[in-house]
Amino acid sequence: MGNKIYLIALILLAVKVLVLPFAQPIDADAYSRLILAESWLAEPSFSPSSQWLPVHFYLLGLGLKIWHNTLLIPALISALFSSLTVIPLFRFLKSLTTEKGAFIATVLFAFSPLVFSNSIQGLSMALFIFLFASAIYSLSKSIQNHKWIWTGMILFALAALTRYEAWIMLPVVGYWLFRSGYRWQWIFLCTAPIIWLIYSNSINLEGFQWITDSMNEEMPISAENRLRRIWFFPFSLFVGFGPILIYAFLKKGEGEEKNRIFLIPFLYLLTTYLLLSSIGTLLLQHRFTIFLLFLLTPFLSVKLRTVSIKTLAGALILTIGLSFVYNQKGTKPIPRLHDQEIIAITDYIKNKQGSFIIRFIGWEETYYIARQLKHQGKKIRLYDGENLEGFDYCISYKIENATPEFETNKFQIDKIN
Repeated sequence: MGNKIYLIALILLAVKVLVLPFAQPIDADAYSRLILAESWLAEPSFSPSSQWLPVHFYLLGLGLKIWHNTLLIPALISALFSSLTVIPLFRFLKSLTTEKGAFIATVLFAFSPLVFSNSIQGLSMALFIFLFASAIYSLSKSIQNHKWIWTGMILFALAALTRYEAWIMLPVVGYWLFRSGYRWQWIFLCTAPIIWLIYSNSINLEGFQWITDSMNEEMPISAENRLRRIWFFPFSLFVGFGPILIYAFLKKGEGEEKNRIFLIPFLYLLTTYLLLSSIGTLLLQHRFTIFLLFLLTPFLSVKLRTVSIKTLAGALILTIGLSFVYNQKGTKPIPRLHDQEIIAITDYIKNKQGSFIIRFIGWEETYYIARQLKHQGKKIRLYDGENLEGFDYCISYKIENATPEFETNKFQIDKIN
């Protein structure tokens, strides 16, 4: 099965490229990252954003330098790294259990509807998972060959400059390094976040003002809402892996103590998520669950190592099928707008010349239109004020008794000049 993992990577990439024409980016952050990447490309700096970590912007900017296609390049970069992730993940898991167990867990992760959907939207999670998987594989190899330690540390440093989840995992990785005899290398791993904090001027909390503001705000959360927030991530885990996840937890077998050890990083991150979500400081988005799914793969590789390939195929079909039942954003393997009515707006303005103001009409809708217009090279502005001077068209929610140039049941386009 070792050679089959390369075939799985190729199949994954091919399938993702084939479904791109049917995918509709639904995450507002994807558009924001695109704007920042273009700004970095125009004026390169170490830290393109004072809030988001920089490595994804570097890669996205370089991709746009090669081919300035603002619709396809972000998605293709995510699709590529998400597909490549199966190689280091499989190799790492194979060092923990049987080759079959590693293969099963890797395939479950790769074809999870949450992972698949996120990997074609131009976000940073796909790159982060690839770097983190490569880092822990390299660090595990360093037990037999000390030369791998430097590869592992560099990859982890890059992961720590891609997403904050790597910062949360520093104590876990640091503990492993200490146990493995690499006592001072953990300090090196901490330097990447520290350097970014200092360089981006966030050391004085300017870049993190939004965090301190949110923690100081009074955010009354009812008992019912708090329970919903706590329940979100366990439910999201079920969405990601399906019923076979419950089977894995209930299944008895050899090496139960070892299995419990494999759960420690997962439980550590899950506890962090639950605490943050319960107090209202963590957004309830399924894309955050992807790293939890990744941390579950060592446990699944051991628990499911005796499962037949036929059972694996059935579990995947069931999980993907159930993802279309859930009425939540981000659960389906191919991202689609919840309200397809906005397509009529984008079709109408496709051949319009001029500049556009887009009022807030929903997170998905606002940024979807902005991305489509930007790809067409049109001048756009996201704005909720009253000054429309200098623009030709305004896109907004439908206003009663108005006479717009074009309208749908919910939205309208007004000619300003």
